[in-house]
Amino acid sequence: MKKIMLSITLILLVLGCTAVEDNTVVTIKGVLVDQELNPIQGIRIELVSSNINSFQELQNFGFNLSVINRIDVFDITNERGEFKFFFPKSSLNLALFIDLSQGLSFQGSDSDKNFPILIIEDSDSLDLNFEDLTLIPSE
Repeated sequence: MKKIMLSITLILLVLGCTAVEDNTVVTIKGVLVDQELNPIQGIRIELVSSNINSFQELQNFGFNLSVINRIDVFDITNERGEFKFFFPKSSLNLALFIDLSQGLSFQGSDSDKNFPILIIEDSDSLDLNFEDLTLIPSE
């Protein structure tokens, strides 16, 4: 009986590992840095679903918590400021979010507005590497 259970467990483990191989899992990674490009450690960064589709839409309408749906996927940046998510490929509009209580926002590149959310506009990609994402103190 133990051999049968062990065999079933091993089969389930092997079958469970195929998700990465058949391109159904999205990898999202990056590094959080300050304005001097120093890594920021210990920041909780969340992957959320958003009602906003683009950075332009975010600039036009602004941000409030009602535009996101928390999906309980997060990471804490390490000493190098790195974070990484693995998430099943889906039709959700994904975004990176830093809770307002942490006192930081993503620095806007094209405007003077800064937001606690970064819209992932290329969510069809299976490997998203954000390199350095600059955080600044929230207003």
